[in-house]
Amino acid sequence: SPPYKRHRLERTLLYRIVERYYPEFRDMMAMQGKPLPLHVEQEFADYLKCGRLEHGFLRVRYVVARSKVPQPIYPLKRIY
Repeated sequence: SPPYKRHRLERTLLYRIVERYYPEFRDMMAMQGKPLPLHVEQEFADYLKCGRLEHGFLRVRYVVARSKVPQPIYPLKRIY
């Protein structure tokens, strides 16, 4: 079987669009006196951290392969 290849969420088009335009959109809404609800801001913050190794990872040992591979930590509510 082929070796494990980690899903790179930060390379997807959706991720790049959110990363590029969300901060500007959030600030624009706040300047208009219409700030986003805190739960919406938290969802975007969580999405931008999702799957990124710098925000935490697990080292998993596969007994069959006898290798250690860093695995990003995905929030439980983020299952794609």
